[in-house]
Amino acid sequence: IHVQQTLAYEPRAYPHKVTLFSTDEVRRGRGSGQWTLGWDKLAAGGVETHALPGDHLSLLKPPHVQTFAARLADCLSRARPPWRRES
Repeated sequence: IHVQQTLAYEPRAYPHKVTLFSTDEVRRGRGSGQWTLGWDKLAAGGVETHALPGDHLSLLKPPHVQTFAARLADCLSRARPPWRRES
């Protein structure tokens, strides 16, 4: 059933901005215009990208997790729920 649902899934547009964190490893493997990993096609409000040191396995381990935590905290401090945005 999981496979059937995965194959049938069609993502819909998201009307707000998406914040994307990716590692240096991901960015090295892609051209500069592909860092959004396809989110630019779905996020009507644009994509804010953040490059983080490390790779898939080291991102959540010291010392890289501290960098990730600081960037995430900064993004969360600036975030506003869509229903509270000024026009």
